[in-house]
Amino acid sequence: MSIQIRVGLNSGEVVVRSIGGDLHMEYTAVGHTTHVAARMEQIAAPGTILISPATLRLVEGYVTVKSLGSRPIRGLETPLEVHEIIGGSAVRSRFHAAASRGLSRFIGRDIEIEQLLQALERAHRGQGQVVALVGQPGVGKSRLVWELIGSRRTNAALKLEAGCVPYGTATPWLPAVELVKEHIGIKKGDDSATIRDKLTARLRALDGDQPPMASALLSLLDIAPNDPAWAALGSFERRQQTIDAVKRLP
Repeated sequence: MSIQIRVGLNSGEVVVRSIGGDLHMEYTAVGHTTHVAARMEQIAAPGTILISPATLRLVEGYVTVKSLGSRPIRGLETPLEVHEIIGGSAVRSRFHAAASRGLSRFIGRDIEIEQLLQALERAHRGQGQVVALVGQPGVGKSRLVWELIGSRRTNAALKLEAGCVPYGTATPWLPAVELVKEHIGIKKGDDSATIRDKLTARLRALDGDQPPMASALLSLLDIAPNDPAWAALGSFERRQQTIDAVKRLP
């Protein structure tokens, strides 16, 4: 017998109350928000996820959905537009979700754009550059980077993107891992054999001895290199070879 699950989602404010006695206490959320979520779950078919308009506004662009039309919801005066989640999208941030729907005309920031382009020119001359954009949320940091990447002066540049998240602080090398995955073309769901093949194909563009570099990158991607020489290295030597391998990627 197969197990089938149906899910209903709604977003909004809830009231939390305590239930229980002297020996055991639990908390439950009540109110309009939980009521609509329960109704979404009740009308969902087995194996599907239904969301309310309130949830759709929060996740739009992050997931692909199919409209099921307006459905009457018991306890509500008017029907709700119900959507079924079909799958996830490749969008990584709220800004990218907004960009997929279209952005307004970019005005100003000429000085900042010029500073970024100057750093890019120095990088082209072989001088490594790091630029930090600092500002309050909503001032346009992501849009500034978006405009730089879309500039005709960056057409010949290799553009890779990685993100840092608060829950990723315990993962060693997380930004470097994301950059390597994007550079090599590793997709979510690729197995170890596929990752090895993609890495080997990328390293063929390099001259010289490849095994140390391949072992470092495989280890970075959490795949056992099957290399006795790599296994014999200490933590400092592995760290240095990993840094060198990332720097040498073509």
